[in-house]
Formats: sequence, C-alpha cells, structure tokens
Amino acid sequence: MTAPAEPMLGEGYYPAYPLEALCSSDLNPRTRYDQAEVAELAESLRAGQLTPVLGRPTGESVTVGDEEWPVLELAAGHRRRMAAELADLPALAAIARPMDDVQFVEALNVENLQRADLHPLEEAKGFEELMQFGGYDVAR
Repeated sequence: MTAPAEPMLGEGYYPAYPLEALCSSDLNPRTRYDQAEVAELAESLRAGQLTPVLGRPTGESVTVGDEEWPVLELAAGHRRRMAAELADLPALAAIARPMDDVQFVEALNVENLQRADLHPLEEAKGFEELMQFGGYDVAR
C-alpha cells in the first residue's frame, strides 16, 4: 500500500508517520503494559511493521525535521508506539482518520478487547466510556 498522492491534512495512509506526532489517548482505559511483551514487539517491529497504527487528528501539529505533521491521537497502536520508541525507530506506518468521540471510543475499545492481557477493570472502564460517549446501554 502506498500513501495517497495528496492526502488531506491529517487524513489518509502514511507509510512513515513520525513518533513525535503520535500521542496516547486519555480515553484509553488500558494503563498496564507488560514490558516483556513490549520488548518482544520492539524486536518484531525492527523486522517490519505489518499493521499500521490508527489515529485521529487532534488539530495540533508538530515540526519534525523540515515538515509540519498533524498530531494523531491513537485509537489503535499504543503498544506499537511504545515498542517503536524502545526499538529506536523514528516512525510507524499510520492511518489518520477523522473520528468523532463515539467512533474513536468504539475503535479504541475494539482494539483493547482483542488483546489477551486486558485487565477486567480496564475492560469495565472501556464499557463505561462506550455508555458515556456512545449512548450504549446495558441489556436487561
């Protein structure tokens, strides 16, 4: 896959998005990361990245080298970003997509639920955010 010829500011696929422009989300319920698994992921990333991170533009930008990059709030890829930093990689493949809070929280929670090491309290916090932002309800 190649980058679009002229992506809109902060929208599209980027084969090399600078780490400085990828930020964690305060909405991410996950707070615990197994450092051994992050180190293993860092080794894997050195060999190549198979799945891009997913983020939404925050409206802010950062200068990296001679270029302005829109800051992306990560919906998927928090561990990959941590691992890339550990591996001293300057960038990750990324998809930038405008998302409202509901779409963002949905993507964030789907990503977290696909991970085996999600703590039950983190999972509960994610469901709470879906009810708060997405209007989800508990089935009776």
